[in-house]
Formats: sequence, C-alpha cells, structure tokens
Amino acid sequence: MVNDITERISYLKDGLDEIVTREAVTTAMTADPKNIKQLDAKTFKLMSISTSGLGDYANGYKKGQVSNAWQTITLSKDRGVRLDIEKVEELETGGLLHISRVASEFVRTEVVPEIDAYRLSRAVALCDAGMKKTEELSNANIYTKIVDGLNSIYDEFGVDHGCTIYINMKFKSYLDLSSQVTHNVQVDQKTGAQFTVPMINGSYIQYVPTLRMKSAYIFLDGTTDFGFTPADDAVDVNFIIVAPGAVQAIVAINEPKVIPASNNPDGNADIFGCEILHDVFVPNNKKKGLYVSLDDPKNPNSYTFTYNANGGSGTITDAKSPYGEDQRATVKASTGLTAPSNKVFDEWNTASDGSGTSYKPGQKITMTANVTLYAQWKAE
Repeated sequence: MVNDITERISYLKDGLDEIVTREAVTTAMTADPKNIKQLDAKTFKLMSISTSGLGDYANGYKKGQVSNAWQTITLSKDRGVRLDIEKVEELETGGLLHISRVASEFVRTEVVPEIDAYRLSRAVALCDAGMKKTEELSNANIYTKIVDGLNSIYDEFGVDHGCTIYINMKFKSYLDLSSQVTHNVQVDQKTGAQFTVPMINGSYIQYVPTLRMKSAYIFLDGTTDFGFTPADDAVDVNFIIVAPGAVQAIVAINEPKVIPASNNPDGNADIFGCEILHDVFVPNNKKKGLYVSLDDPKNPNSYTFTYNANGGSGTITDAKSPYGEDQRATVKASTGLTAPSNKVFDEWNTASDGSGTSYKPGQKITMTANVTLYAQWKAE
C-alpha cells in the first residue's frame, strides 16, 4: 500500500500551484520564471532590461548600451495555518474530509481569494499617481472610462493591446450585453474545449468578485481570527488595467507539514500545516504600465455615522463620517460621554429603547444607510 501520508504531502505540494493557477483571477500577473532568481526563501531578484535608443547610422552603427538591472525584492506576505482533521469525522463522512480534499478546498476557498485580493490592492498602492483616478462610474460610462485608461497606457507606456483589464463584477451584467465588447473564441490546449474571452480594443477582460476589488485590506494574524477583511478606509476598485509584465507576482510554497493522528499527542486528528509566501511587484521601468480607477466614496452614495448619548451627556463624533457605500465604520467606545446618575455604559444599539441591533466598541459596521447608535445604560 502506498504510504498515505506521503501521498497526501505529494498531492498538496504538486497540486497547490495548479489550483492557484487555475482558480486565481490574477494568474496573468505571475512573473516569468526566466526573469527571476531566488536567493533564499523570501528574497528574489527581478530582472528588467533597458536599452539605448537609435542614433544616426552615418558610416556605421553607433555603440549604444544595454542594461540588465536586477531589482532585489523580498516577499512580505508569510501566511500559514494548521488544520486538525478529526479522524472520527473522516470516518463518519466516508473519507470526504481526508487531508488531500481538505487541502484542495482550503486552497480554493481561502488561499486563492486572499492572494487575488492582496495582488489587486497592492497594484492600487503601487500605481503611479498620474495613472490613478478617483471617479464615479456607472453602466453608462464604464466602457468609455476603460478606453480612457487603455489610451493612457498606450500614451505613457506604448502598449495598445494585450493588456489585462480587471473589472469589478458589479459592472459585468452591463458589459456582457454591450456591443462594444468583442468576444474572442479560444481553445484550451489541454482539453481542446472552446471558450470565449471578452475583450475591449484587443485587451482581455477579467471580471473579479467585488470582495477582492477593494483598495486596501487587513490580513488577520490568526490570533483571534483568520483570513482577510477590507480596511476601514477601503473603497471599491472599479477596474485595473495591467500591461504585459507591468505587475509581477511571485508565490513560494514551503513543504507542507502532515502529522498523522497516530503521532499526534493532542488527540485523534491528522494535522495539516501549510505555509505560503507571496508578494507582487511593479518593476522600476514599468510603472506607467498600470492604470487604476477607484470609486469615489462620497459619490453617488454617502452615509452619516452618529452617536446619541440617549439620556447621558457629552458627545462622540466620527471624523471619518460620512462614509461611502460599503465602507466599514468602527464602533467607538463611550469615552466622552457621562452616564446618567447611578448608571454605567453597557453597549450601543440602533434603537433608543434597545430593541434594535446591539454593538460593542470595536465592532465593524458596513455602511449601506445612515447609522445612529444610541448609548445603552445599565444600573451600577
């Protein structure tokens, strides 16, 4: 019998890259292996080439210069998790929870969305200020704005086709019906199956789930929670245009750790540990090959966030109010309020009599309407 643990480790090691490549919407950002050198687990060198321009021929070639510059980069995202897979659960589900299947589901549902979200938000952060716009987009003007972005890349970077346009899913239904979007039929080289790729002016459209199209994220450290969440000040990304090679993504996967239940002193569970190092970079000579359109958080919808002392005294204000659609507000503590006689602060509530939704300081609220929180007081 093939050693089960060895087979599971081999599945994860060999399959993780394939799953990320197949499922990630940002696969086109993957760095060309010929242009990178790995120095250690976290450090790489990224090659960029530049040359002299033309001179007059006049009796012979003028000697120009070629520069092969190596940009040293360090992967900043070192992410990992330990998953305990109870043997009793595995038996009860007919083997559905064995490590290889858990690993596959983990990569597809947790790793891939986080990698996409990080890459796209970093593209926003690394984009040249002159190639980044904050604007109100709608179904009526999304096509024109995308063409404006493509023209900017052509003007600044000299590429007029072959770009990848990452578009927020909220615009998909309109663009799918637009006669201005062409559809190129391509053939899968492995399966022979035909599929259709939407394009605008010779550049490829890649629709992205809205949760992965925010300008900034918080990547949770696993102490109290895992995964990622939009930052409080994040705004929606309308679209990102990336010229070929302008964004370089690297993923380095360490050997997974698998401990069978028989060797686990803590209980009847297989232990699966996974560490993934990754990052994304814009080469120094390709900064103009990136264009970003951000939603205007104050337009068209903006919502106020206010606090009511509700029988107490004093005021609390939120300096970030008003918020844009789907921005997240952090509930404040009661500092600044004076309680009614013989009472202390208990919590916040959306109704003055406490019949609404309760919130504790530090909780997040996604803004889709105006919010007023009323202090709730209890006896000392």
